[in-house]
Amino acid sequence: MRVIISGGGTGGHIYPALAIAETILKHHPEADILFVGTKNGLEATVIPEKGYRMNHITVGYLMRKLSFHNIRSGVQLLKGLRQSKKILQQFEPDIVIGTGGYVSGPILYAAAAKNIPTLIHEQNVYPGLTTKILSRKVDAVCTSFSDSHQYFQRKDHLYVTGNPIREEFKEIYRRRKIVQRIKNPVPSVLVFGGSGGAKALNNALIELSLLQSSLPYKLIWVTGKTHFEEINSKMNHPGIELRSYINDMPKEMERADLIIASAGAITIAEILAVGVPCILIPKARTAENHQEYNARSIESYGGAKVVLESDLSGSILHKTIEDLLGSHETMEKMTRLNLEHGIISAADEIYNRIQQVIFEKK
Repeated sequence: MRVIISGGGTGGHIYPALAIAETILKHHPEADILFVGTKNGLEATVIPEKGYRMNHITVGYLMRKLSFHNIRSGVQLLKGLRQSKKILQQFEPDIVIGTGGYVSGPILYAAAAKNIPTLIHEQNVYPGLTTKILSRKVDAVCTSFSDSHQYFQRKDHLYVTGNPIREEFKEIYRRRKIVQRIKNPVPSVLVFGGSGGAKALNNALIELSLLQSSLPYKLIWVTGKTHFEEINSKMNHPGIELRSYINDMPKEMERADLIIASAGAITIAEILAVGVPCILIPKARTAENHQEYNARSIESYGGAKVVLESDLSGSILHKTIEDLLGSHETMEKMTRLNLEHGIISAADEIYNRIQQVIFEKK
């Protein structure tokens, strides 16, 4: 089995790609997997570190308005298409898989034009521009949220598979048999804003610490490595434990009574797997505002409270935390709903679709 996988720019595109590759190898240890990405994206370091081969292409992202940037990106896109056609000719894949980001555009387009089996995995509720354009050409689109389907013109090849998550989160999901009340003598609130932290969230927490000299809950605040030293030098609060990073996030999330986080697609998939009530604070400056779409999807069935960065303050955050922790009924309902909506078989579901697409194109 010969497979090309392309997706890059951010971890949200790269780690699902790696999970898909690992699942393919689980079923086909002899599979030959080639990644395609750029020299400058995060994929250029992460993919080789995992032991996979990688070919580089030239490609630039498009803005939604006419600009000189788009002219330059158009030239790069043409070059990327030529490079992609050469890669396809030399590698002769059985299927080409894209996991989002503009980097996956040229190779998927070129593969679809040659009638090579193609599949896209979209992590977010609101699909990216590349996914929306290519969805009309590829053989299958695997989505992480059923809410996504309204944004696609073509509907006959859409499948809800969920987002691939780490094995540790799957194990937590499997043992969550009983909906629990507050687990800790003093409720534990875990706060994080992604690997790099979230400035708006950090500012609100600083304000909260100044307004509240004591807290009726323990707040474990993961600042992100970039912000840790600055915040640590200012912070001395008995109810707040500062961390720059957490190595064993699955274990820490399972311990928490409440999670406060940004609304990246993988983060949400992990929260649903551990079944913990959450406050989601979508980052405002993301492509197509996709984090708010993600957060609203969880809010719509009652699994999360959403606070926008534009509305965020220390006092609002504290009140939202207290309101949730003060209602055992709400907390238990959120736990139950999140576990019901959690999908731990995403990588296997995507693999099944890969097999189906290859079979149907023979």
